Amino acid sequence: MSDQDSGYNKEEKPSRNEAEGERGFELRWSGSQTWIWGLVLLVVGTLMLFQNFTNFRFIHLNNWWAVFILVPGISNLTQAWGIYRQKAQLTPGARSRAFWGLVLIAVACTFLFNLSWGLMLPILLLAGGIFLLFTARSSGS
Repeated sequence: MSDQDSGYNKEEKPSRNEAEGERGFELRWSGSQTWIWGLVLLVVGTLMLFQNFTNFRFIHLNNWWAVFILVPGISNLTQAWGIYRQKAQLTPGARSRAFWGLVLIAVACTFLFNLSWGLMLPILLLAGGIFLLFTARSSGS
Protein backbone atom coordinates (compact mmCIF):
# COMPACT_ATOMS: atom_id res chain seq x y z
CA MET A 1 0.00 0.00 0.00
CA SER A 2 1.51 3.37 -0.98
CA ASP A 3 1.36 6.59 1.00
CA GLN A 4 -1.24 7.98 -1.38
CA ASP A 5 -3.50 4.97 -0.86
CA SER A 6 -3.38 5.31 2.92
CA GLY A 7 -4.55 8.93 2.75
CA TYR A 8 -1.45 10.21 4.55
CA ASN A 9 0.76 12.76 2.85
CA LYS A 10 4.29 12.95 4.30
CA GLU A 11 4.37 16.70 3.84
CA GLU A 12 1.16 17.37 5.77
CA LYS A 13 1.49 18.07 9.46
CA PRO A 14 -0.82 16.16 11.78
CA SER A 15 -3.72 18.14 13.18
CA ARG A 16 -3.51 19.50 16.71
CA ASN A 17 -5.76 16.77 18.11
CA GLU A 18 -3.66 14.11 16.43
CA ALA A 19 -0.45 15.65 17.80
CA GLU A 20 -1.92 15.71 21.32
CA GLY A 21 -3.13 12.15 21.10
CA GLU A 22 -6.82 13.18 21.14
CA ARG A 23 -6.51 14.39 24.74
CA GLY A 24 -7.88 17.84 24.00
CA PHE A 25 -5.27 19.74 26.02
CA GLU A 26 -1.60 20.42 25.87
CA LEU A 27 0.66 20.26 28.92
CA ARG A 28 2.98 23.26 28.90
CA TRP A 29 5.89 23.49 31.31
CA SER A 30 7.72 26.52 29.98
CA GLY A 31 6.81 30.12 30.61
CA SER A 32 4.70 29.44 33.67
CA GLN A 33 5.67 28.74 37.25
CA THR A 34 2.27 27.30 38.17
CA TRP A 35 3.64 23.77 38.06
CA ILE A 36 6.18 24.66 40.78
CA TRP A 37 3.41 25.67 43.18
CA GLY A 38 1.49 22.53 42.30
CA LEU A 39 4.53 20.44 43.10
CA VAL A 40 5.08 22.31 46.37
CA LEU A 41 1.46 21.71 47.40
CA LEU A 42 1.74 18.01 46.58
CA VAL A 43 4.94 17.60 48.62
CA VAL A 44 3.62 19.55 51.62
CA GLY A 45 0.30 17.71 51.54
CA THR A 46 2.04 14.35 51.31
CA LEU A 47 4.33 15.20 54.24
CA MET A 48 1.41 16.38 56.37
CA LEU A 49 -0.59 13.26 55.56
CA PHE A 50 2.41 11.06 56.38
CA GLN A 51 2.81 12.83 59.72
CA ASN A 52 -0.88 12.28 60.52
CA PHE A 53 -0.65 8.53 59.98
CA THR A 54 2.70 7.95 61.69
CA ASN A 55 4.53 9.17 64.77
CA PHE A 56 7.38 10.51 62.64
CA ARG A 57 7.63 14.30 62.57
CA PHE A 58 9.60 16.11 59.88
CA ILE A 59 9.29 19.56 61.41
CA HIS A 60 7.66 20.51 64.69
CA LEU A 61 5.76 23.62 63.72
CA ASN A 62 3.18 24.91 66.14
CA ASN A 63 2.40 27.93 64.01
CA TRP A 64 2.01 26.12 60.69
CA TRP A 65 -0.60 28.69 59.64
CA ALA A 66 2.27 31.15 59.06
CA VAL A 67 2.93 29.27 55.81
CA PHE A 68 -0.03 31.25 54.47
CA ILE A 69 2.01 34.41 55.09
CA LEU A 70 5.14 32.83 53.63
CA VAL A 71 3.58 31.89 50.27
CA PRO A 72 2.66 35.48 49.23
CA GLY A 73 6.13 36.59 50.33
CA ILE A 74 7.78 34.04 48.07
CA SER A 75 5.35 34.95 45.30
CA ASN A 76 6.32 38.64 45.59
CA LEU A 77 10.00 37.74 45.37
CA THR A 78 9.49 35.59 42.28
CA GLN A 79 7.46 38.35 40.63
CA ALA A 80 10.21 40.88 41.43
CA TRP A 81 12.80 38.53 39.95
CA GLY A 82 10.68 38.11 36.82
CA ILE A 83 10.35 41.88 36.38
CA TYR A 84 14.09 42.30 36.91
CA ARG A 85 14.92 39.66 34.32
CA GLN A 86 12.45 41.09 31.81
CA LYS A 87 13.50 44.74 32.15
CA ALA A 88 17.21 44.04 32.89
CA GLN A 89 17.09 46.63 35.65
CA LEU A 90 15.63 47.03 39.12
CA THR A 91 12.46 49.03 38.48
CA PRO A 92 10.46 50.65 41.30
CA GLY A 93 7.81 47.94 40.92
CA ALA A 94 10.36 45.16 41.23
CA ARG A 95 12.02 46.89 44.18
CA SER A 96 8.68 47.30 45.96
CA ARG A 97 7.66 43.68 45.38
CA ALA A 98 11.04 42.45 46.58
CA PHE A 99 10.85 44.57 49.75
CA TRP A 100 7.34 43.45 50.68
CA GLY A 101 8.20 39.87 49.82
CA LEU A 102 11.13 39.99 52.23
CA VAL A 103 8.96 41.60 54.92
CA LEU A 104 6.33 38.88 54.59
CA ILE A 105 8.99 36.17 54.67
CA ALA A 106 10.55 37.71 57.80
CA VAL A 107 7.16 37.88 59.55
CA ALA A 108 6.34 34.30 58.54
CA CYS A 109 9.73 33.04 59.77
CA THR A 110 9.23 34.88 63.06
CA PHE A 111 5.99 32.97 63.63
CA LEU A 112 7.19 29.65 62.21
CA PHE A 113 10.39 29.43 64.24
CA ASN A 114 9.20 31.33 67.34
CA LEU A 115 11.78 34.08 66.89
CA SER A 116 11.78 37.10 69.16
CA TRP A 117 9.68 40.05 68.02
CA GLY A 118 12.03 42.18 70.12
CA LEU A 119 14.74 41.33 67.58
CA MET A 120 12.65 41.18 64.42
CA LEU A 121 10.65 44.41 64.80
CA PRO A 122 13.71 46.73 64.90
CA ILE A 123 15.18 44.90 61.90
CA LEU A 124 11.93 45.38 59.97
CA LEU A 125 11.79 49.07 60.93
CA LEU A 126 15.40 49.60 59.80
CA ALA A 127 14.73 47.79 56.53
CA GLY A 128 11.60 49.90 55.95
CA GLY A 129 13.51 53.10 56.59
CA ILE A 130 16.30 52.11 54.20
CA PHE A 131 13.75 51.13 51.57
CA LEU A 132 11.95 54.49 51.87
CA LEU A 133 15.25 56.41 51.66
CA PHE A 134 16.29 54.58 48.49
CA THR A 135 12.82 54.96 47.01
CA ALA A 136 12.80 58.71 47.67
CA ARG A 137 16.33 59.04 46.26
CA SER A 138 15.52 57.13 43.06
CA SER A 139 12.28 59.05 42.42
CA GLY A 140 14.00 62.41 42.93
CA SER A 141 11.75 63.58 45.80
